[in-house]
Amino acid sequence: MEIVVPCGGKSSRFPNLRPKYLLTDYSGNLMIQRVVKQYLDVASVTVVILEEHDQEYGVVAKFREIFGKSVKVHALPAPTCGPAETVYAALDDMEAKSPLLVRDSDSFFNHGMVEGNNIFVANLHDYPDLSSVSQKSFTLSNDQDVVLNLVEKRVVSENFCVGGYQFASILDYKLAFERVTRKRGYVEVFVSHVIDSMISNDVFFKQTQVSDYIDVGTSREWFDFNDRPTFLCDIDGVILKSKFSYDEEVEPIWENVTVMLEKESYGCKLVFVTSRPEINRDKTIAALSNLGFRDFELVMGLNHSSRVLINDFAPSNPFPSARAINIVRDSASLRDYI
Repeated sequence: MEIVVPCGGKSSRFPNLRPKYLLTDYSGNLMIQRVVKQYLDVASVTVVILEEHDQEYGVVAKFREIFGKSVKVHALPAPTCGPAETVYAALDDMEAKSPLLVRDSDSFFNHGMVEGNNIFVANLHDYPDLSSVSQKSFTLSNDQDVVLNLVEKRVVSENFCVGGYQFASILDYKLAFERVTRKRGYVEVFVSHVIDSMISNDVFFKQTQVSDYIDVGTSREWFDFNDRPTFLCDIDGVILKSKFSYDEEVEPIWENVTVMLEKESYGCKLVFVTSRPEINRDKTIAALSNLGFRDFELVMGLNHSSRVLINDFAPSNPFPSARAINIVRDSASLRDYI
């Protein structure tokens, strides 16, 4: 299968930032890495970009560094008339009989590999906090999940499109795109227009449910997704009751431990800091591990005094990029402040 990810747009919903597919998430991966990672071992992946992006950001070299030969780049000399044409521009060197999956660059989801024509969808009831619902596309289907109609920006069913559109062959897509552009001229053409044309010509598409859907189609949604901060958390007086000697039996402050375990499970990074001397490292790691912490860093030997965090901010990491919480020693009140 050929996977094509069109990234030739202006990223207008991400003002004052790099092209959205080049934004770095909380774990240090590019947005595009999260999109394509599930396909790298099972399909051929092509990302379509603008030449100006490569000139400004060195996209080709960066992708080679990250993906090796697993991802191909097709660079366009100028913007197209829409995502459907961006995809079409990358297809000439591909085998016409190969199946094609067009994958948006600004949504994440998991799905099994299926055959034939498919529109990947999720159910509104499974995502009650979904924003920008009115901007989604929705499918109308029968009880066999055959799609009867694809409707833009109007809630006509429970199933909305998540940004994955599969075609039985590249040739089918190309012929349908050419038919659409002959009718529409040079008006902006979306992949949904291509599908609508195929459905009107009695080509069957099925809807396929996905899991773990995350929408990052606007800067606000992207910032919300990445709101998994790094916590620099003191140990004695916050996680453990403060003792005069580190050799005394540890006494967890369970309410605060629970708060930080929740943060760890959500994907936040925990860095425990302490003025304990380095000689106590193994004992301290054992105490934290016994409380259930698994993915943390430990910085020891700090001054037994106040701590000051200095961090930069930018459009991609908005102000304030550094915050501080002060709680009374040994109090179980962390949840009230965090």
